Amino acid sequence: MEDVPKQQHLMPAAIDYRAKHTPDRVYAVLPKGERLEDGFADLTYAAFARAIDATAWWLDEFLGAKAPEGKFDNLNAVPYIGPNDFRYVLFTMAAMKTGRVLMTPFPANTVEGLIHLLEQSKAGIALATACHKHVWSAPLELKPEIRLLEIPDITELIKCAHVKHYAYDRTLAEGLDEPHLLIQTSGTTGKPKPIKLLSALLEEHIQEDALRSRHASDNQKIAVHALVEDSYSPSLLPMSWAAGVAFTLWFPLYNNQVPIFFPVETVPTPLTPEFVKNIGKFGPKGKRNGIVRIVPMSASTTARLFILTPDVIRHLMQDEEGKDCLKMYDWLGYVGAPLDHVTGDAITAMGVRVQSIIGSTDTGLYNILLNTPEDWKIHRFPKDDHGFYLDHYLDDLYELCIKRVPKDPRNVFVVDPSMEIYSTRDLWRAAPGREGYWMNAGRVDDFVKLASMTKFNAVAIERMIDGHPAVARCVVAGDSRKATVILVEPSPELGPYDNTPSSEIIERVWPAIEAANEHLFAEARLTKALVVITNAGKPIIKTAKGTVSRRSTLEIYEKKIDEAYAAAGYEPVPFTITGEAIEQVKGHTNGHA
Repeated sequence: MEDVPKQQHLMPAAIDYRAKHTPDRVYAVLPKGERLEDGFADLTYAAFARAIDATAWWLDEFLGAKAPEGKFDNLNAVPYIGPNDFRYVLFTMAAMKTGRVLMTPFPANTVEGLIHLLEQSKAGIALATACHKHVWSAPLELKPEIRLLEIPDITELIKCAHVKHYAYDRTLAEGLDEPHLLIQTSGTTGKPKPIKLLSALLEEHIQEDALRSRHASDNQKIAVHALVEDSYSPSLLPMSWAAGVAFTLWFPLYNNQVPIFFPVETVPTPLTPEFVKNIGKFGPKGKRNGIVRIVPMSASTTARLFILTPDVIRHLMQDEEGKDCLKMYDWLGYVGAPLDHVTGDAITAMGVRVQSIIGSTDTGLYNILLNTPEDWKIHRFPKDDHGFYLDHYLDDLYELCIKRVPKDPRNVFVVDPSMEIYSTRDLWRAAPGREGYWMNAGRVDDFVKLASMTKFNAVAIERMIDGHPAVARCVVAGDSRKATVILVEPSPELGPYDNTPSSEIIERVWPAIEAANEHLFAEARLTKALVVITNAGKPIIKTAKGTVSRRSTLEIYEKKIDEAYAAAGYEPVPFTITGEAIEQVKGHTNGHA
């Protein structure tokens, strides 16, 4: 944001500044209609600012006058649930302009979870689009004091050519320690909680890191900032996630990234390889037939970036059409889980740069340095970087930890002011023969510990087996058991398998399992008797991020897994899953207590 005076770095002020000084600069690319085939249009900063003003006036009309200056707290929280479109950005900025703060709960929350978020944020009103009002029905029956408002259609907000300007004079110094958005925790370990994303997080991390990376030598650039800088990128991450906000609001403002939005009714959940291929066919076209506008916002804006999960990437690499789609991009970022080396190397060989993007809501992004394309699978960390450091865990494993820095704006330290060191639970191992380079070694939670106390990295084994063309995905388990079990979902290429004997499918996938066994101690090796095939119509459950939901999957297959153990002659044990006795798991791919 070097073009904007520092005291106008709060996002609404920065957008107004650009709308005045560079009105034709492109902020985003929006769909023209409800189908991909209807085409796309540029949204300039001038039009963006007008749409924010229209939304701000709407909020004041229906929620009351602008909140008093200096009263930016949870009492002004406005929860909103809607389709994954540009309105999330508009209402985030309009809420800031009017002295409020938007809260973005997950649409898939339980009723109990939504009520808890409403109570925690002291919300007196809830917003929704017409198609999402039903999400609030049950919670608001139990909280009748909260009013529900339906927001306008997106075209009403964007096509306001003569809207009156909504003034925003708050300076960076005044708003630095205030939240610009409330998002929620996942709720996997309890009730979801609202998390404040402070403007200081943007100024002291995103802005500082973007500036530092922009002017650094090539081997000192921060990877995530290098790949988003001056790029066009399809926007498919959920807007209620911090990552969704980053790639549609933060990086456009701080790194000149241009997000491409799609007709929400066309985007499947979870994302499918087929939809990604359709983006290649019908998305905005430019040089190299890539996803880039014909008239870029600046001469340097020619990079094409796509952020996908490893699961989708692997499926795209299974046929020529999918490979051709990926070849349209200069950069391929992967999130949510590690990408297997075979797939990543194959993509690199096609001329597409592969880059991991790692971070969390609590900690923000990990500032991994940019490597050469061939070194995509190993990583370097900047020295003295925002308190990040590697702490010896056991043997050759190190855990990434974060030490509090003065006035630390990251959520984990805002929520707990007494916390001095935060353990990320991400494990790393030094790359052989490459001083200063590190390889991701999974998470503390990735390990299984058998009854014999033998420990192994289940996720590492799953990645080896997932690469087999007959395997869609798999889950390895066995906590507290005497032997390891694997649940396998056959690949669609095998066709319907309702009436196919499990033994035939096991024979098809066995070469991959046998190869993975070479990386396990004898007592942890998989046997054919403990290969369980998923039922047709009951696939392995995936999270919204596209990664495997281990707990949910193992719970629905608990009976079938128990039957497999019994048939193999093992005594029943209480149901447990990967992650039991996590603090005692101190091995790498294999280990003994």
